[in-house]
Amino acid sequence: ALGGVKWTSASTVIVTVIQLLQIAVLAQILVPSDFGLMAIVSVVIGLSTLFIDFGISASIIHKQDITHEQLSSLYWLNVFSGFSLFFLVYLIAPFLADLYNEAELTSLIRLLSVTFIISGISNQYGVLLQKKLKFNLMAKINVTAVLLSFVVAVLFAKNGAGVYALIYAALTGSIVTTFLNILSGIKSHRPSLTYCHQETRTFINFGLFQMGERSINYFNLHFDVILIGKLLGTEALGIYSIAKTLSMKPAQIFNPIVTRIAFPI
Repeated sequence: ALGGVKWTSASTVIVTVIQLLQIAVLAQILVPSDFGLMAIVSVVIGLSTLFIDFGISASIIHKQDITHEQLSSLYWLNVFSGFSLFFLVYLIAPFLADLYNEAELTSLIRLLSVTFIISGISNQYGVLLQKKLKFNLMAKINVTAVLLSFVVAVLFAKNGAGVYALIYAALTGSIVTTFLNILSGIKSHRPSLTYCHQETRTFINFGLFQMGERSINYFNLHFDVILIGKLLGTEALGIYSIAKTLSMKPAQIFNPIVTRIAFPI
């Protein structure tokens, strides 16, 4: 626990500094509407992400003894969910763009929805690191992903990519996290080519309550973004989203240190 506090605290501080620096730099390059578009895309992607594993991640940490067959079945369920969610969001993207009268949202949402497939492939490895209290590895992976995302965001922004600089940065973070999670966990757990739905039912039953609670909390936290983007437009939303991000930073610093460590312990 003490080791987890040390590593998680260090990574959280470093990540926060990098993210604040990214906001400071990009705010000088991008226009407010770019941040507004990204805020809408992030809410859509973030809400959809909650449905990738049906709360199974919490179930894996909660259950003391898990068989290899159960983990394999849950892994392929995650992969299937990631692909399914990608196709679903890909199809509804034009309707969301019409809702906000922003045609560019279609391509932005579709591009970032690729993270569903990426996350589905590596999500279980990240969960197992947390279950095994490997906070040192988690910290290094998190910092590396955020740092490379920052570099990508600044490079693309300076080259006139606009809002796509933020999209490419998010994709970079997802890809790097996926690669490092798999690299860290593949030696201890290699999913077999098997799927038994019966083995997943207990985990799904537990996870659905977790997913329901998180979905309601997420909607409650981001309802203002949904409303402002619709009523006031992306430029006003961009200014608001930067202010909101800065005001939320103190909570985002301390909450992960407590929740990531306390739950698996």
